[in-house]
Amino acid sequence: MKRVVRSALSFSFSFVVVLASACGGDGGSPETPQYGAPCGGTTACMGGLACLPTSDGAGYCTSTCDTAACPIGTSCNTDFGASLCFNNCRTVADCHTGQQCWASLCQPPCVDDAGCGGGGATCVAGVCRGPECTTPADCLAGMTCAGGRCVATSDAGGMPLADGAPCTSSGQCASGHCLPADRGGICTVPCTNGDACFAESFSAACGVATVDGTFGTFCLPYHDGLGSNASACTSDASCGNATCVEGQCRDVCTADAQCIRGQHCTSVSYPAGGTFMGCGYDPGPTSGTEVRTVDLGTYSVAANMGTPDLVFATPPQTISVTLRAVQTGGDPLDMYFYQVFDAGGQIYSLNAMGMYVDQTIRWYPFDAASAVAMLIPNTTGDRYVYRPGYMRFTMAAYGATGTSTGTVNMHVDALEVLAATPPITGALHLRIHLVGVGVTAASAPSSTRIGAFLSRFSMIMSQVGISVADVSYVDINAPALAIIDTADGEASELSQLFRMSTGTTENVLNLFLVQNIVAGDTREFSTLGIAGGIPGPPRIHGSSHSGVVIAFDPGVVGPGTSGGDLAGHVAAHECGHFMGLFHTTENGRPCGPGETPSATVACVPFGGTDVIGDTTYMDSSNLMHFVVMGSNWRMTTGQGFVELRNPLTR
Repeated sequence: MKRVVRSALSFSFSFVVVLASACGGDGGSPETPQYGAPCGGTTACMGGLACLPTSDGAGYCTSTCDTAACPIGTSCNTDFGASLCFNNCRTVADCHTGQQCWASLCQPPCVDDAGCGGGGATCVAGVCRGPECTTPADCLAGMTCAGGRCVATSDAGGMPLADGAPCTSSGQCASGHCLPADRGGICTVPCTNGDACFAESFSAACGVATVDGTFGTFCLPYHDGLGSNASACTSDASCGNATCVEGQCRDVCTADAQCIRGQHCTSVSYPAGGTFMGCGYDPGPTSGTEVRTVDLGTYSVAANMGTPDLVFATPPQTISVTLRAVQTGGDPLDMYFYQVFDAGGQIYSLNAMGMYVDQTIRWYPFDAASAVAMLIPNTTGDRYVYRPGYMRFTMAAYGATGTSTGTVNMHVDALEVLAATPPITGALHLRIHLVGVGVTAASAPSSTRIGAFLSRFSMIMSQVGISVADVSYVDINAPALAIIDTADGEASELSQLFRMSTGTTENVLNLFLVQNIVAGDTREFSTLGIAGGIPGPPRIHGSSHSGVVIAFDPGVVGPGTSGGDLAGHVAAHECGHFMGLFHTTENGRPCGPGETPSATVACVPFGGTDVIGDTTYMDSSNLMHFVVMGSNWRMTTGQGFVELRNPLTR
């Protein structure tokens, strides 16, 4: 018999010892079920065979071949530190229960990747996956290496070819199915999901193919390292299962549980013709935009710890995703986005931000209890191109005062904005909360000062195609909050004010008009407005970040319509923050090369500017300059690109 020595695949089962004596019995041969059968404890082997203990704690019957040839149907292998006989196999059906057919030999379950011989092969639940050979010499006689697997080369005994064997017609295959050359050119079987291909003798994944003129789903050679379900793709060649639909790799399925959150098992149309049951989505909008919510669950997170990886997928028509976390109980710890990945890799890291490394997606952790949000993308295509499909992120919790105790309960979800075509116009709905400003909900519609406020606000927003479609008013009877004295922390007056939006249920932006904002004032500048975040949490009401507050008292912003005009300007600026825009110019010099902010070095990180490609540093005419200077109301197309993708914009 052929002596098989696979130098290219170094196996590393930790065999303890080969027992020198037989385990009892009256003779055996490869044809008896005891050859290669499990043994150990009270289970003995046939005469002439030894019980071989393995690193997984089990054992099986075999014999040595250092001084004698192996029996018929077995081969001598020296890869395991001793010369041992193994049953030959073409498929796992040739082996005893619990064994695997790997490298043409029946072998016990693997314990780790090293037990699969290296070369890129991995151990998955006791079964080796990946390449088991690199050349035909690594396989038994009558076998060849195809797609990294040892497969039958011919029907020398007049038998049909096994799955995985190279073929040119379906009549050659025992299964009756031969894949076309562009799908592998091997014998295969139909499948309904990936699990059906897991037991195949070749490394396989369930994908689409046309066999003998019939479109269907079959076990295809799996291309390790290529895209998995919901990964971005440009063609079938980009996907491990050679199935690319609408720019995403798609798994074949029979149940929703086999798909990623955000998907469900549905009828999917393949671009070249035909339909199959695959991981897909409900149809997107035929006009306008649509917002969908993906519920990612509720988690109890201890201080300085994080959630599990939260994985979901977005439909092909998705133009933006807003990640949200809302505190539902526990201790008032700050909630942070720890790391975020899309199909192309990492786009945000809290650790990198802490080292003042600017990133693809920028997010600042202000007071981060109660509710937080991250808008993706919050920049233009010259910096980052959003690709629908696979996303993964984790949330973390930290003590607001540096403590390492406590636990916060947080509910996490994602808002997907889908569009039939990229939007160039949109509408914004406002809920204006009136706090001791001399105007009531009943009188506001006829107030010339409120009219000037809305006129200025609407004029600025119209530059980027956003109109104010609806305005409603609410009286807030809270005299103590008419002047905002504190703005930091959950107990601040600002947080108390924003939480008074709890009765709101619609998709609106909450604007709070107060007399004055004392918190944050300096000798150089007055604070005229504060946003609940960059971005604020859209469609979340009643949290300490649920809105924008604007000073409206005539003694602060000016009398009559001129004061209303200035307040409308400030509101457009702060709503820009709430919808995802940063300052085009920060209040401070940019940090120089290698220089980071510190107690002794006063500078602004990341160049002291925003992440929008068509804005200019030190342009005082832009709305998002850090201070109101004259008539700086201009907005750019790039800034509109971000605001039009916020879920608040209808």
